[in-house]
Order: sequence, then C-alpha cells, then structure tokens
Amino acid sequence: MLDDTHPDVQRRIDAIWAEMLPADRFAAMAEMTEFVIAQSRAAIAVTMPGASERDIDLRWSELHYGKELTDRVRRFLAEPR
Repeated sequence: MLDDTHPDVQRRIDAIWAEMLPADRFAAMAEMTEFVIAQSRAAIAVTMPGASERDIDLRWSELHYGKELTDRVRRFLAEPR
C-alpha cells in the first residue's frame, strides 16, 4: 500500500480492481501506460525544443531501453531503403 493513500481509500480502490473483469483491468492498465508514455514524451519534448517526433522517440527509447539498443535503431533508420 502507498503511504500517501488513506487506508480506507486504498481498500476501496482494491475492491474496485477486484470487481473488474481481467479484460477491463488490462484495458485500464494499457490506458494508464499510454498516458504515462505520453507525459514522458512531452517532458522530453520540453527539454529538446524544435526536435522532431523521431528525435523525441529516439531519446525516449534511449532513456528506457538504453543507448546501445537505440543506437542500433538509429543505424537501421539511417540505412537507405
């Protein structure tokens, strides 16, 4: 349990999650994940004024998956098609 949530509130939250169907829990978690990624990308964009969406994506990838993997992606994207 989180220390910043009142125990009565946490019990209610837990009860709501327990009542949800697995597919609904999955959908809720997917929606929360999308929100967090969008907020993370927005924060990166603030630190990189004028950056392209691709540059923001690559920086996000570097922060979450590491420089080595992201550099491999950069090289792949740079290859002529």
